[in-house]
Amino acid sequence: MKEAIKLIKIRAHVDSTKETIEVVSPDKLDIHLKEPAADNRANKRIMEIMRSMHKGRAVRMIKGHHSASKIISVA
Repeated sequence: MKEAIKLIKIRAHVDSTKETIEVVSPDKLDIHLKEPAADNRANKRIMEIMRSMHKGRAVRMIKGHHSASKIISVA
């Protein structure tokens, strides 16, 4: 049976001293990244983290390519 698509809201904090992930609720995360927002580096790191958390599933950024607030779909 196919699993439903899950939407996860992410608040990105770039240029942090430590990389941390805080689970605010089951569908909301605060992610602190060492990477800057420049050259799409923070978005790439967020996608790496999400793909490692959801191995074998399709992970896409739906909204927030140029914003600190993002919505990721996991199918």
